[in-house]
Amino acid sequence: SIWPSVTITSRVSLVVADALLILVTWRRLYRTRQLIRASGGRGSLSEVMLRDGRCYFLYTLVFL
Repeated sequence: SIWPSVTITSRVSLVVADALLILVTWRRLYRTRQLIRASGGRGSLSEVMLRDGRCYFLYTLVFL
């Protein structure tokens, strides 16, 4: 039957997509943190996540 291979393929693609999302998020957070420190500011992880989270939801709202 073809269904087990379809199931495996779909799950693997979802895991890969999640892994890419995590990598991009961590890379962006690291770069943002470096820029904040270089400019002499103090930015906590929660501040960065709140700011980027707001941007994400605004982009989602606009482009849906």
